[in-house]
Amino acid sequence: KNKVKSYGDTNDEEVESNEEELTPIENLENASKKLKQELKVELNNQIMQMSPYFFEKLVIDLLKKMGYGNFDGTTETKKSSDGGIDGIVYQDVLGLDIVYVQAKRYKEDSKIGTPDLQKFCGALSGKQASKGIFFTTSDFSSQALDYLKTTPQKIIPVNGNKLLDLMIEFGIWTETSTAYETYKIDEDYFSE
Repeated sequence: KNKVKSYGDTNDEEVESNEEELTPIENLENASKKLKQELKVELNNQIMQMSPYFFEKLVIDLLKKMGYGNFDGTTETKKSSDGGIDGIVYQDVLGLDIVYVQAKRYKEDSKIGTPDLQKFCGALSGKQASKGIFFTTSDFSSQALDYLKTTPQKIIPVNGNKLLDLMIEFGIWTETSTAYETYKIDEDYFSE
């Protein structure tokens, strides 16, 4: 039997399979997963080479592409003296619903801890804000995620893996190079 790599969203698993047993669709799906995983590694390397300010701009661009904050005022904050807020997202044209953003470009082995989230909660309280999104290129410690369950603010944590998935899904710094269509019989048409 040949070993075929299967790439999941959170971890890579090796599965043993005979390539002759895989359908053409399964081969395409496996190749697509492998290409996506390789793209995520390349994207992460690019992000880590850019400045922290560029990362703040990237997450705001991503949120806009996702349909959040396509209004005047949505922007990253100034490079210095941002008070713990890296971006502001206006969810409506009048700015009645505002989401504040924190973006930390950390190496993979440096997790976001409870103190980072406490600082962000304090910054949100200073703005009398109820919503925030915390982006990181790394991940969140389990204690930090537990802490988020106790805060009065609604804070969405977005780790590096989810960030890269969103960038690919919404075409931030990525583009589709080739698309393949597959066909199957329309069973409904042939039913009598």
